[in-house]
Amino acid sequence: MKHTGIIVPLITPFKNNKIDYNSLEHFVKLLAREGISGLFTVSTTGEGPLLNRQEKQEITRRVLEIKGTIKVYAGTASASINETVDLAREYIDIGVDTVIVVEPYYYPLDQESLYYYFDEVLSNIDNEVILYTIPSHTGNPLQPTMLTRLAEEHSNLVGVKVTTSDIKRIQQFIQAAGEATRSIDVLVGSHDLLLQSLQLGAAGGILGIANIMPRPAIDLYNAYIDNQVSQALEKQGILLHASPSLYKGFTCVLKQVLSMKQIIISPETRLYCPYTATTMAERLLETHRQHII
Repeated sequence: MKHTGIIVPLITPFKNNKIDYNSLEHFVKLLAREGISGLFTVSTTGEGPLLNRQEKQEITRRVLEIKGTIKVYAGTASASINETVDLAREYIDIGVDTVIVVEPYYYPLDQESLYYYFDEVLSNIDNEVILYTIPSHTGNPLQPTMLTRLAEEHSNLVGVKVTTSDIKRIQQFIQAAGEATRSIDVLVGSHDLLLQSLQLGAAGGILGIANIMPRPAIDLYNAYIDNQVSQALEKQGILLHASPSLYKGFTCVLKQVLSMKQIIISPETRLYCPYTATTMAERLLETHRQHII
């Protein structure tokens, strides 16, 4: 299975600190109509580390029930090997094809310890796995050379999501994936670098901004595939112009926008949101309303 196009790391709607499944269902159906390639549950944008195990399972099960033909990816969001493996197996049992495994966090690890973590996880999961490197959040950066090493040893490793503001690091992962003896897809997490990454050989993007602006991201990807350079540049410009309103309190701003648009009932999060989140959401709606779902 190829992992390409624009995948949305779903926000998790809450109401009174409980999962708002009605809003989740409405939102998933809306994104499906926009033409996204995949949905990623229990992501960073979806506040994965702040969800309990039962919530992670139930969110993913509900999305699987209403997804239609869209691929569903489920995140483990755990620093524990046992928890990661157990949760991944539970996802697979309910129908998830591809699990996304983030770098372990909190405790600092050297590269051999990090290798041990991923080696154990990959050895104990039968289905497809995409690794997820986001050093700004985990403090334990996966190195590109390790991706190649793990890919050679584990046939179920099919890709890596790279979230960074450093295009050189993305390029290194694309090169490392190309050095493996089988196909490894690189998916980028920064919408600012989507077009550059595609030009370097990335397969697509897992973009938080696509929760509110899926169409510009999808159009950019399609324009690139069709070799429509000027159109792709235009869509990249739209995403870049929206970035300043998302720098602080990313998930908080997304939820404020979706709530203001009455797509979800409440902007509630389990994060500590900056007091400017509402102002930034208002600014996004004022400047980019035509591009927001």
